[in-house]
Amino acid sequence: MAGRLLLAGFVLAAGVACERPPKTPPEAYSRFCAKCHGADGRGDAKTIGPDPHLDLQVSEMLRRHDVAEVAQRITEGKGRMPGFSTKLTPEEIAALAAFTIERYGPPVPERR
Repeated sequence: MAGRLLLAGFVLAAGVACERPPKTPPEAYSRFCAKCHGADGRGDAKTIGPDPHLDLQVSEMLRRHDVAEVAQRITEGKGRMPGFSTKLTPEEIAALAAFTIERYGPPVPERR
């Protein structure tokens, strides 16, 4: 019996270890974000419905270029969006937040 439990533990551990984390922010976006926010950041109305919060290109957080706030939203989630603190490290979340702002947010206004 103990041998079977030990074997089951190894099988379970091997299954968890096989799910490798994303290596880059674009990979993390594709894996965790694009399903709802779309490859272009505008949201996928066909699968999620017309939810204006899915369009990252009009997001106030992205408009403000607020990396900390975007990282917090990715970490904790809000509403229908799940948090990803169990799937991504804090470093991966920070990199994903910066990538999302850079890729889908409006350009940084020039200072005069």
